[in-house]
Amino acid sequence: MDLGKPLTNGRVHIAAGCGNDVLFFELMPPGPLTRTTLVTWSPTTSLIASILDTGTITLHQWHASSAHLEELAHSPPFGASISSLRFSLDGTRLQVLFADNTEHILDATTLQPAPPPTCAWSSARGLSPDGAWRAVIRNGRVEIVPAAKQG
Repeated sequence: MDLGKPLTNGRVHIAAGCGNDVLFFELMPPGPLTRTTLVTWSPTTSLIASILDTGTITLHQWHASSAHLEELAHSPPFGASISSLRFSLDGTRLQVLFADNTEHILDATTLQPAPPPTCAWSSARGLSPDGAWRAVIRNGRVEIVPAAKQG
């Protein structure tokens, strides 16, 4: 299977392996989505990627001990509508899927173009790897709240 290509043939479930783990994913349905703001947490680190209406991806670092959300990097604006944003399972790459089913693969620390990862893609997730924190977008900003608090 070529992990560098989006798989968009409806609501299909696939199994993917990375190391000793086998994970099951539901693929995105084809076609444009109406979401214009997205936020996702790395499955392995405290990195968070977000995209707001500007079309620019922002990489954040969550410092739980000080409750500080630090902006690390910004991508150039993308001209196309982004429909999905997710990290690779190993946390080294960020996949950006567009409404026309094209993709960009970015390095998860620099937001520069990169080759696909050797592991599968994680599900887009709003929870920290330890499950203690949730990333949400409020009033055009990324906020971190305790996972028990919905918002």
